Amino acid sequence: MSIIEYNLSMLKKNLKRSAIVGLLTVMGICSGIIPEVSRETFSLNYSISANAQSISDNELEKYARAVLKIEPFRKKAYQQVASLIGKRPPEISCGSTNYNSIDPKFRGQVQRIVSNFCQKSQSIIQSAGLNARRFNQITNQANRDPQLKRRIQNAINSLR
Repeated sequence: MSIIEYNLSMLKKNLKRSAIVGLLTVMGICSGIIPEVSRETFSLNYSISANAQSISDNELEKYARAVLKIEPFRKKAYQQVASLIGKRPPEISCGSTNYNSIDPKFRGQVQRIVSNFCQKSQSIIQSAGLNARRFNQITNQANRDPQLKRRIQNAINSLR
C-alpha cells in the first residue's frame, strides 16, 4: 500500500504544480508576457509582447515605409550573394547570419555584402523615424500575429 500512497502523493503534487504553472502562464499571456521554452537550455523565458494595438498607425506607416525602401537592397544583396556562391544563400539577417555553410573563399565578400546591406537598412530605418530595436520588435511581432501582419500589408499597399 505504501507504493500506491506514494504514487498518489506524487500525482497530486505534479497536478498541483501543473495547475500553478498553467495559471501563471494564462495570467502572463493575458497581461502581455509571453512564455517561451528554450530547447537548448531547457528553461522557460518570458518576454514582453508588443500587441498589435500598441503599434500606432503612425508607427506602422513608418515601419511600412522602411520595409518598402529596404526591400530592393535586400533583394540586391541576396542576388549578389547567390551569384557569388553559386547557390541559394543562407538567410540574410543583420547580426545573425551564419557564414559556416559558405565556402571560406567567399566568406569575406559575403560578409561585406551583408554588412553593407545592414548599414543601409539601419540608415533607412532611422530616416523613417524608427530605431533598429523597435523595427525588429515589430517584425518579430508580425511573424506571430496575423492581424498585425495584415495591418502592415495594408499600410504597404496604401504607400505603393
